[in-house]
Amino acid sequence: MRLRLHSTRFAKTRHLVAGLFAFTLVVQAATPRFITYLGGSGSETASAVARDGAGNLYITGSGDTNGFVWKLDPSGSKILASTTFPGTASALVLDGAGNVIVAGYTDENGFVSKFSPALDKSLFTKNLTVFPLALAQDPAGNLYLTGGDFTNGLSDAFVLKLSPDASTRIYKVTLGGSDTDVGHAIAVDAAGNVAVAGETASSNFPLLNAANPKFGGVISDFGSPDQGDAFIARIDAAGKLVYSTYLGGAGIDVAYAAALDGSGNAVVGGYTESSDPTGIGFVSKLSAQGALLWTRTIGGAGLDAVYALALDGGGNIYTTGATNSVDFPATGDAIPTCRTSTGPFIAEFDGAAGTLIRSTKGPGLGFDIPYAIAIDAAGGIYLAGSAGSRVFFATPGAAQTTFGGGSSDAFAMKIDWNATLGTYPACVLNAASFQAGNQTFFPTGAVAPSEIVSIFGAGLSGAAVTFDGLPANVFYSGPNQINAVVPAGLKNSTTQMTVGNAAPVAMPVNAAVPAIFTYQGGIGQVVAINDDDGTLNSPSNPAARGSYVTFYATGAGTQTIGATIRGVPATVQYGGQAPGFIDGLLQINVQVPTTVDFGNSLPLFLSAGPFSSQFGVTLAVK
Repeated sequence: MRLRLHSTRFAKTRHLVAGLFAFTLVVQAATPRFITYLGGSGSETASAVARDGAGNLYITGSGDTNGFVWKLDPSGSKILASTTFPGTASALVLDGAGNVIVAGYTDENGFVSKFSPALDKSLFTKNLTVFPLALAQDPAGNLYLTGGDFTNGLSDAFVLKLSPDASTRIYKVTLGGSDTDVGHAIAVDAAGNVAVAGETASSNFPLLNAANPKFGGVISDFGSPDQGDAFIARIDAAGKLVYSTYLGGAGIDVAYAAALDGSGNAVVGGYTESSDPTGIGFVSKLSAQGALLWTRTIGGAGLDAVYALALDGGGNIYTTGATNSVDFPATGDAIPTCRTSTGPFIAEFDGAAGTLIRSTKGPGLGFDIPYAIAIDAAGGIYLAGSAGSRVFFATPGAAQTTFGGGSSDAFAMKIDWNATLGTYPACVLNAASFQAGNQTFFPTGAVAPSEIVSIFGAGLSGAAVTFDGLPANVFYSGPNQINAVVPAGLKNSTTQMTVGNAAPVAMPVNAAVPAIFTYQGGIGQVVAINDDDGTLNSPSNPAARGSYVTFYATGAGTQTIGATIRGVPATVQYGGQAPGFIDGLLQINVQVPTTVDFGNSLPLFLSAGPFSSQFGVTLAVK
């Protein structure tokens, strides 16, 4: 049995392994002003956000058992007030006096409730026979709701106009056919004109002056969305239908957001499979008479949807929603992110032509979805929704910086495109697996002593890195990437990482975060040497059963090392520091089991105590 630690015949691997640490993130610039969790030990989701004249934010949503409203100060650093109530909260507006009006539903009925600005008084609650999903308010204080009306069995969409105290029904317009119809969004202008949008499975949905009179939707039996076509309708101040039209084609289409501009044009956003079978977000603009002016899509090769939108004073359109597209079309001033899971996006469109002005993914590493948006006159963009990210999400100094529990927390964030980003660490990934911590259902962000990590973000050139004040060995530094070795002396279960002058970031510490280097960013063919002849292992140069191979890894800490090839334990001849390389790079010499099946892509795993390396690493064996 031979033990090969290092020799001149491995020279070609030396520069190859060194090159594996270079994973480029595009230099980007938009700034998260604050991001805060809002939640306890259960699961919470925010559904609406509004901003008062002093800049305070009101966020409503629902937890496991109750609806809630939180009031945040303008900096997002303090929860000023909160209240809970029975039911599911779906929408929120503020009246002229700063009172908070919430719409939602219970199992039995819908409701509209009003609270004082300090959330310390309930001013009224009115029960409804309909189930509201969206709410708007005109300058006179009248309330407009849409959602689902089950009076006739299947749901119909509706527009219900109520007096400011919700005691008087001014009008109700029902929009429904012979199948399920739901209103998801409603907007009203100063003259009392209403735009309502949603989804319909009815081929006989009531149409008037329709830009698209053909029902082309496909009905899905499961999942969400589950209807056929999106619809958009306009109703005048007297409650008379001006136009109603399908939006969509041969796939499933749903409208989730709507707004009216100063000229009476309607803007609607949502999700479509008609132009993209995977599903993509869309934004459409219609004239006051219902003519389709333009439609634009936003997204990439994954699943994308627009859930909310807002218009600024110049008519530009700000949209938000969720994307899991790696190729989402972020512009050059986007927020730095390492995100590969479903997360937020923001996209701004020119209102006249529908041209994309700028777009960005949101920070975080977990499953995060925004359902609401608000904007201010200074370029601030406010989102609220559901957060699953445990790390690299909440900002230092936010009202709640740690994840509360359950499957999700509600969140609120402010994004500013006009601010200077400075030094911004977006994530810390294992340099071999490109994962944030050990492989689990959600990214934990854990690091291990002596692990080689890659820090991605912006403004990183020359920045020193410390963990709990201990300096990390930085062996590469660029504008948007730092490669470093976590100090071996970490003792606690969490660590505070600092990068340059950026605020500290808290991360868990595990005894090991083992990962194997590959040619393709953490998956696929392992970087390995066939010990018999010194060739690089590959399908054209497989290792013989019973022979030895050498591969490279990091993050094992001081744990006992083991390995398996296609589930069969492989004898570890040597597992330790790779001679001649940087600290933290491990060299693993293993014998290919004689009993393992041959193949070009046999799964290879490295264990370090109870921890295992990433899925998707393969070795070629003959």
